[in-house]
Amino acid sequence: MVTENRGPARRHSLSRFLSSGRMPWMALLLAWLLLVLLTAAALWVMRSSTLSEQQRALHTLAVVASDELERGLDGVNEGLTAIGNAIEEDGMPGSEEEVSARLRRRVELMPMAQTLWLLDRHGAGVAGSDSIGFPEAESFRPALKPAGIDGLAFSPPFQDSHAAHPLVAIASSVDTARFGWVVAGVPADALLGAFQAALPEDEAQMLVYRRDGTLLASTPGASHPVSRQSRLVEQIPIEPYGLKVELLRSRDVVLHDWTNSAQIAGALLALLAVVMAVALWILQRAQRRHVQAQEALRRQQARGERLEVLGRMAGEVAHDFNNVLGAIAGYGEMALDKAEPGSAQARQLGRLMGATERGRALTERILAFSRGGARRSVVFRLQPVIEEVLEHVRSLQQPGIVLDVQLQAPQATVKGDPLQAYQAVLNLCVNAVQAMPQGGVLRVALGEERVAQEQVLSHSQLGAGDWLRLSVADQGR
Repeated sequence: MVTENRGPARRHSLSRFLSSGRMPWMALLLAWLLLVLLTAAALWVMRSSTLSEQQRALHTLAVVASDELERGLDGVNEGLTAIGNAIEEDGMPGSEEEVSARLRRRVELMPMAQTLWLLDRHGAGVAGSDSIGFPEAESFRPALKPAGIDGLAFSPPFQDSHAAHPLVAIASSVDTARFGWVVAGVPADALLGAFQAALPEDEAQMLVYRRDGTLLASTPGASHPVSRQSRLVEQIPIEPYGLKVELLRSRDVVLHDWTNSAQIAGALLALLAVVMAVALWILQRAQRRHVQAQEALRRQQARGERLEVLGRMAGEVAHDFNNVLGAIAGYGEMALDKAEPGSAQARQLGRLMGATERGRALTERILAFSRGGARRSVVFRLQPVIEEVLEHVRSLQQPGIVLDVQLQAPQATVKGDPLQAYQAVLNLCVNAVQAMPQGGVLRVALGEERVAQEQVLSHSQLGAGDWLRLSVADQGR
């Protein structure tokens, strides 16, 4: 029995698929869109479930609020009925002051009522428990008819200067010759019961309407008419009194957690798309990078061989040049010993010895390069190096060039390579001189500076501490 090895064939098929261009990206896009659709469906189910649960909770809360309001109105109705029965039995005899006193005692027995009035059959005021004025009879619904009505009549909210809060008047008919109506003034907020304390304003709002749609009471911030598109709404009628209780909840508040979940899901989908795209991009480049890595390795090996040959050549040249410098330094020292101290010849020989030392440092760097070594790093005073550069610049100074030198850090030291520092300052000065072919001022300044806090430069960061500031400026274009 012969078994066929399909492993290499499968690897070649995968390679062809990854290198086929658009096909892998189309497959990735379809997979991601399928995941987006599944996530959107799950979020939609979650949203519908959240709204349904909150609607049921709002209905339960509306039932509780309407029951509480109905019980409060039952108490007001019983109190007004008791007052009406008393008036029908004894006629409420006495002067207006005595009637007001009896009404005040009745107010104390009615928790929701703040004031009481007695009106005649035509709605005109006869007496009241205090100085609060009663509303107009035409504003009541049902209307205050001389023949009376069954049940209670409600007025719109009204404000009186003697009342701290808006009042709603609730009227009940009385069948006597002197009085036709007994009216209780109830604070509009009392119609809301304990609802205001149960939930904060941004969680839910409550409104109480009269049969004709007149708003009697509402929690702060409730709008009328209500925009139903942005809120959950639940209405419960109070049939015995012709009122309607309406509860509102903002959809944004209800769906707050769902919105956060949707945003997180969207962010995760976007992140997944990026990860999948990057992974596919990496896989597609894997084949090409293998070949590129092989080619780069070959180039690196060739470069290493060339650098090795160059290093050996540089070392041989440096050895020969060092021998030449040794001879120059020897004869220079002999000449310097015989020169008159402080003479022009001594100064010139000193410059020659300095140039010889720089040449030796240069050969040391070349030898270090040939051996693969690091550059020299020592602690040295920077100002003497700059002064030596300026002496060289003065010897090459062009006509019309004026040197403005301000060196104020003779003892300040830095760590590095003195030769590199010399070359850097010399390059700056030479460039400045070349930028002024018609002449000008070349300013070279060196000073100490303390940096209190870290600063960001154009190419790096400057930490806090003591620094040297070197400035080379010219007047060229």
